[in-house]
Amino acid sequence: MPQLDYHKVISIIGRTLESEADIAVQKTADRSEVFNITFSDRNGSKKDFKMINSHFRIELQVGRSQFDEKTFNRWIKSFEYDLEQAFFTNIKVTVENDASLYRIIVTT
Repeated sequence: MPQLDYHKVISIIGRTLESEADIAVQKTADRSEVFNITFSDRNGSKKDFKMINSHFRIELQVGRSQFDEKTFNRWIKSFEYDLEQAFFTNIKVTVENDASLYRIIVTT
């Protein structure tokens, strides 16, 4: 099982949101494997993600208010495809819906 490089994952999120140029990544003070990431899309709207990184699993959390459902479903398919192309392996992307969050689990 190959490790997931969180730098690549961040880059792919930016590319699939068409906001590669304007990405802010900040580690949280209490845990070194947790990042707050802000992307600005081509329309100037911001998307805030929380990334929880482990070697073989990455969890992304994004507020449901930041995507309408149709846009989210289209984006997640593109995101999964780009991950598989970048890592040259099958990537499993699981989405758990919560009242306020999309919880995206990425594993190899």
